[in-house]
Amino acid sequence: MAGTAAWTLEKELCGDIDRVTWCAWSPDSTRLALASEDHILRYRRTTMRVWDVSAGREVARLVGHVGALTHCAWSSDGSQLASASDDRTVRVYDANTWGLVVRLVGFGFRVLSCAWSPDGTQLACALAGKQVRVLDVNTWSEVTMLEGHDAAVTSCPWSPDGARLASASDDGTVRVWDVGSWLQVAKLDVKQHGRGVTRCAWSPDGTRLVASTELSTVRVWHVNTLSEAAELYEHDGYVSSCAWSPDGTQIASALNEEAVCVWDINTRREAAMLKQGQNADLTHCAWSPDGARIASTSSDGPVRVWLAADRGTSTTRAAAATDAATAAAANDSTAALSPLSVAAVPSAAAAAAAAVAGAVAAAPSAAAAAAATATSSASKKPCVN
Repeated sequence: MAGTAAWTLEKELCGDIDRVTWCAWSPDSTRLALASEDHILRYRRTTMRVWDVSAGREVARLVGHVGALTHCAWSSDGSQLASASDDRTVRVYDANTWGLVVRLVGFGFRVLSCAWSPDGTQLACALAGKQVRVLDVNTWSEVTMLEGHDAAVTSCPWSPDGARLASASDDGTVRVWDVGSWLQVAKLDVKQHGRGVTRCAWSPDGTRLVASTELSTVRVWHVNTLSEAAELYEHDGYVSSCAWSPDGTQIASALNEEAVCVWDINTRREAAMLKQGQNADLTHCAWSPDGARIASTSSDGPVRVWLAADRGTSTTRAAAATDAATAAAANDSTAALSPLSVAAVPSAAAAAAAAVAGAVAAAPSAAAAAAATATSSASKKPCVN
């Protein structure tokens, strides 16, 4: 069994971060988005932060959600960033200006996850109300609502070719949907003593699915044959997240026991154990698209970035990109979801539309809109250089 020699702690992203529930790498592996919760004096604020990992500095801080952030996801081309929240909304930002592109309301349930299709034309949203809602990004109209789970849907990743969508649930199953017909084509039973599935993820070649469970295991299936490829036993406890390496040879899983476990999928053995620290339950782990790094987040403490030993030091991004957080609130627009459809509504007409339909969120005030835009925070430094 290998130790941590293959990975070294490159840096810790700190600042006034109290809790981070999720992190997501940009497609070019240079930026890391964090779904965080901060306490300022007696007040709690949920914030999505974006860090330039190579420079070790925070480049954007996006506020506006009134509930805890559950998820964040980059579009496949890195041009947009979506955030999901317990406040039953999804917000989409322009990743160049950090302006608010659209605010999606009316889901009716907590939004636990969101995922962009590989071609960037659709956004899937996993709901605590047992459904997955798929939206057309160009019109923000609803494409379909996927139903069949018996409990909250915790994740909804697309297959790499965009032909299928998987949904994991607290009901202990992972379901696979055909995107052409939106029919369920597979159901994988992960149920163990009544425990649910925390996350699922497609292998890079789209042939396998990995699922992490509430009862200490990570399980892998061949999707086409529905046969189990591997069952990886963790230490006792909750496994909050799982992620494939970009080459498909390893799987990282976040344990509630303060560590990320890296598995060799061929040998089914532990390849490394990355310790997060004391008294910090891990909430998520994410592999960078270039395979060089793993980021881990926790309930209490900094975000840690681990560097693969054979990848050397990181390359720096263009300096101009680090100060991009200067969006104007005028870019704000609001969209509302009805039980059957989603309709984009300009900010100026939002109040009137709400009075008629009762389904559109009121346009933000000037002060609220200003607070909801990104603010640059160039002074942040990593705890570990």
